[in-house]
Amino acid sequence: MTGAREADRSGARHRLAACLAQVPTAPEIDPDFQRQLAEILHDEVPELAGRLAEIDRDVHRNGYHLGPACGIESMPPSVQVRLAVAMAAAIASPARIGGSNLVAWDVTPGPDLAGHQPGNVSTTDGEAVLHTDSAFSDRPEDLFGLWCLRPAERGGASVQVDARDLVHRLLRTPQGAAAVTLLRAHDVPVDTGEPEVRWVRTITDDVVRLRPDLTMRGFARTAHGRDDELVQAFNHFSRALREAAGAPIFVPAGHVLVVDNHRLVHGRTTFSDPRRHLLRIRMTGRPVLEWQS
Repeated sequence: MTGAREADRSGARHRLAACLAQVPTAPEIDPDFQRQLAEILHDEVPELAGRLAEIDRDVHRNGYHLGPACGIESMPPSVQVRLAVAMAAAIASPARIGGSNLVAWDVTPGPDLAGHQPGNVSTTDGEAVLHTDSAFSDRPEDLFGLWCLRPAERGGASVQVDARDLVHRLLRTPQGAAAVTLLRAHDVPVDTGEPEVRWVRTITDDVVRLRPDLTMRGFARTAHGRDDELVQAFNHFSRALREAAGAPIFVPAGHVLVVDNHRLVHGRTTFSDPRRHLLRIRMTGRPVLEWQS
């Protein structure tokens, strides 16, 4: 019976891959392309509605969801991207990468994205400090997803902290309350490598933005000394986040990690396996499929 079930699952994955591959090539950012992929996923994966409900419930409850991704690890590379885009379009609206027509990018050690994103941590194999995605954007994306095609043999696990909950806890202590009050009232400088620093509000009512590495460089460029109140407040908040970090989350092959980018800060443990490969898509707003309904 187990062999028969596995054969059924394998056959379903092959049908899904074949259907996704048949969609005419178009820019990943094209909503019609995303809708076609999401509709195929809806038609070929009967349990999709239940999985989407589970993702929504977990993200609202815990700030993240970790679960299976429709056999993505066993599909051809070109179909893997389409499947990730399809899932993302069923969850929310996939966001454009910079000025490109892409929404999905490879998370692998290497220089491929060095020119796309300042201070990009996706292309390194070292530890990634706790941060949020699009931290210096006017409106960071609501969510991001990581589809694991091949994990590192050792390391490369995700680290998460509920920053919104930490803010509430810091408000109960005099030093924490002072730090939160300053960071809510004043922008901090972020050095993105451009001629001018960007000024970003770390804490607002609904969003936390954090890039400590680029912010400390920004403080240095704007002559904020170590004893500056704003620097001390930022360091206190960053240190509290590091101390609150729990056990790393390992994302197995064929699974997706969906994270609330407004609520959680995330990082990554170091690894040394050059074969580690994930796909990353940022998402915002309502599902593409729902927009088209």
